[in-house]
Amino acid sequence: MAGFLSYQTKHGRQYASWCRSYRDPNIKDRSRSPKRTVLYLGRVVDKERGIYKSKAKGYVRFDPTTQEFLPPPPDFVPPQEPQPRSPASDDGRPSPNELIVDFGDSYLIHHLCHSSGLMDVLDGTDLKNPDTIKALISFYICNSSSNRHAQEWQRGNFAQYLYPKAKLSSQRITEALAELGTEAKWRQFFTAYLEKVKESNQADLDGIAVDTTGVPNNSHIPYTAIGHHGGSYSKEARILCMTEKKTGRLLFMFYYAGNLIDAHTITHSMQMMREFGLKPNSILIDSGFSTNADLKAFKDNGIEFLTRIGANRTCFKEAVKAYSADLLQSANLVRSGERSVYIKQIKLSIELDPETGETYDGYGYLCRDTQRFVEDQKRAYEEFGRGELTTDALDERLKVAGTFLLLSSNKLEVEELLPSYYTRQGIEQVFDVAKNEVGLLPINVQNEYTFRGHLILAFMATLLFRELQMTLRDTPYSPRSALMTLRSQKIRLFADHGIADLAVKKVNDVYKAAKIAGPSGMVLTLDLAGPFIPKLDGTKQTP
Repeated sequence: MAGFLSYQTKHGRQYASWCRSYRDPNIKDRSRSPKRTVLYLGRVVDKERGIYKSKAKGYVRFDPTTQEFLPPPPDFVPPQEPQPRSPASDDGRPSPNELIVDFGDSYLIHHLCHSSGLMDVLDGTDLKNPDTIKALISFYICNSSSNRHAQEWQRGNFAQYLYPKAKLSSQRITEALAELGTEAKWRQFFTAYLEKVKESNQADLDGIAVDTTGVPNNSHIPYTAIGHHGGSYSKEARILCMTEKKTGRLLFMFYYAGNLIDAHTITHSMQMMREFGLKPNSILIDSGFSTNADLKAFKDNGIEFLTRIGANRTCFKEAVKAYSADLLQSANLVRSGERSVYIKQIKLSIELDPETGETYDGYGYLCRDTQRFVEDQKRAYEEFGRGELTTDALDERLKVAGTFLLLSSNKLEVEELLPSYYTRQGIEQVFDVAKNEVGLLPINVQNEYTFRGHLILAFMATLLFRELQMTLRDTPYSPRSALMTLRSQKIRLFADHGIADLAVKKVNDVYKAAKIAGPSGMVLTLDLAGPFIPKLDGTKQTP
């Protein structure tokens, strides 16, 4: 059957395919377009003699007449393949032509991977190509672009030498994320990570904070659903995170369908984290997790907790009615940071099971935030002015303006109450970093496995970004400005070594804060056969 040869040029190399068109004899309508088949031949080696090379067949000759693959002619001598200056990859990534690339940003992240123990965890997760995941971590932190730009970033960044086996074409990234997102790798990663945290004493695993957030997406996966949170609807999945209560260090992440409410996830997540060796004895949660079933689960498992009671709960309305008159007294006024809050300790008994009469008797704290009181009043009057509230509804809103109720399993001094509760802000900062700094959003995946792999990758990038935040807290630099500054330090590449540019003061300040040796004007040996370990020859280079 007749056909023709089609050629394509990619990355300076020519590839060939055999194309043919034909009509199905069973279809009588001749106006319909003919069918077309394409047979990939491989990279063009000798165009005139029809010799090609493919991964599957090696060197072959294609006969257009018979449309058969034949061995090369006896006099054919395979050409000598050009040796790239930098590590070659199987996905066709060309060796970079740049002789000077960005250096400081990926160099710093590489050291944070080691100091945090994350590098050991990845090396022990038994991935086919851990270099790809390690390079993607740096890409997620250094660059907010889509993954389809990762390969271009790699070509201009020292990460290509830090992780010489990394393959960052779109197809290879998808494969790496899908592998990382399998159930076996998910369990292996979090088991190893939490074990590493325990060994290093980097966090107190007895006390954790838990919260969820929505990740909007249109991916066709089982976890994408219409969720209703905060008065708005969106097509999303729900992400649950657990952090160390005092420091905000990220410990664990799980995922749920977007249409599940928080109350349905807390007991399940507690069971999951126990499987990974995380068994806290105290928990800090928001109102969405404080249903009667949740409180009963905490009581039955002996878990101490501190939570906010929702304003729609009967116990909240009864507490406001019974104690509001005594709340606004100067003796109850407590200063917390820049806020002044009235706090009154009250007796709080919540009925857990109407049939058995089981109750939970805890320590309640009725609070009124003076600043929030003014803001809530203003908002209520504005809605009333627009006709969105009736007079009765306005009266109810004004009664509870700026008021909230906290429930604790232990008795707390009023001076300790708000600092303890507001440590929840640590997990809010985790969500902010994940969504706005390290590429958790937008989510553009095709199946559940790549979705899970993307979550773990975002988890690791968020962890390191938070480490960088803690590293720079006593400096005038933010993590983003520090990374941009470090990016300005380049490295000049030669055959088997590189010479880092002399570092300016800002670059040296960041290195000093991170407690790493800044290779300013030093020779770095490039060992392409294995993982990068900076080897300095100790000789300053002449500018």
